[in-house]
Amino acid sequence: MGIWTLLRDHNEILLLSALIPAVSLGLVLQMRHWKQKKKLTMARRHVEMGLRFYDEDDRFLSIKDKDCRYYLINTAHVSALQKTKEDFIGKRDEDVFEKGLAEKLREADEKVLQAGERIRQEITWQGRIYRMHKFPLTLPHGEKGVGARAEDINDAVKRREERERVIRRNEILLDVSAKDFRSTHEQLDYVLKQALVMTESSYGYIYLYDALERTFMLENFAQNGVVTTGRKEKKQIYRLDRMGLWSESVKTGKPMIHNGASDPASEKLLTGASAFNMMTVPVIMEEKVVAVISVANTPEGYSTMDAEELSLLMTGVWNAKERRESTVELKKANLDLAENKDKLALILNSSVEGIYGMDVEGNFTFINKCTETSGL
Repeated sequence: MGIWTLLRDHNEILLLSALIPAVSLGLVLQMRHWKQKKKLTMARRHVEMGLRFYDEDDRFLSIKDKDCRYYLINTAHVSALQKTKEDFIGKRDEDVFEKGLAEKLREADEKVLQAGERIRQEITWQGRIYRMHKFPLTLPHGEKGVGARAEDINDAVKRREERERVIRRNEILLDVSAKDFRSTHEQLDYVLKQALVMTESSYGYIYLYDALERTFMLENFAQNGVVTTGRKEKKQIYRLDRMGLWSESVKTGKPMIHNGASDPASEKLLTGASAFNMMTVPVIMEEKVVAVISVANTPEGYSTMDAEELSLLMTGVWNAKERRESTVELKKANLDLAENKDKLALILNSSVEGIYGMDVEGNFTFINKCTETSGL
């Protein structure tokens, strides 16, 4: 083996020794690059999945920056408003909503940004009720932002209100049945007062209706939320054909609602009111209208639910009224019977002749004192 051969082998060994670390470093760097690329791909997929999940949520979701400009908004939110995402991104609430709603939303956003606290609020917009949660968050570039989620709770609120109304109606019916009223008039005064509270009304009337005479007789009256009628010997009588809107429930046999209505005959009864909300509900017993209850001037106007509640209440009240009157009449009849029995006994015992009574089986049912002393 020559010297040159040895030198050549030695150089190759040195070269390989030099290349191995370089190749190893390259492989390590390449593996790190692959791992970083994989992590970046995974991170991108997580972001895309989060955004997809965010966008598919049925709730109304949005994010705003420190200037209260929309940074992100989901499809459910813009679809409900019949707008596009471009209508919101980079804009403030006052650019897309009416002034009143925009001010409420902006005020809540500023509280979140300044105090860094969560805020919960209920907002009514276009006749619907929304529950909104707002909370602080940090945007990708490190600035403060506001996250918000909102959901339509109108139906849930209505169901809750309906349950509360049913409970309230049952409480009134229980009171009407259990309380010891001095008269039917006092009983109906109480009912009218509760009807005003239940419907948030200022005015109220209960008219008794005479189908034969086709006339109304005012039984109870309330003004400015206060029942003012006392028991009068001479009742106010109104003819059916002169009662305007008030007579429609009698003619149709159904509740009638007039929001923002105006009628000369009705205005006179409402102390000159030129425009008002009014609801009239007939009380029907054995397929005949026996009375009409009317309430008026609730701030929000009346709904079919109000009419149904008042109709159910008055049907129950009228049954309670008739039971009370029947009980009073029965007690009076029993008292009269007992009094007449005592009078009859006194008359028979005062007779100088013997008087007695017998049933069909020959048993004595009555013997006066004269019969007893005569030994008959």
